[in-house]
Amino acid sequence: MSDFLGESSAIGLPSTPRGRIGGDEWLYEVFRCGFVHGYPSANVAWGRNPRRNKYWLNHRGRLTLNIDELVRGFQRGIVEFRRLVAADAELRSRFKEYIVAD
Repeated sequence: MSDFLGESSAIGLPSTPRGRIGGDEWLYEVFRCGFVHGYPSANVAWGRNPRRNKYWLNHRGRLTLNIDELVRGFQRGIVEFRRLVAADAELRSRFKEYIVAD
């Protein structure tokens, strides 16, 4: 989801609580782990805003992840991945090597 990473970079997200930088790090460390292990810290939240086409918003002073746009972005990512795979025979034949590469 390059648009997610681009938007995250453009708004200048601060470091995560563990000092990592980037939207992908926020998504995993703060939101994924927060969802699995309990609600995220007091200064972040997730919420719904289906009319807004942005991943991030500020709601009541909290950095908020727009779940509606996250789902749409994931769906766009699937469409793009399918397009790339359909156009690239090597990717189809070496799929496992591509997805586990560092």
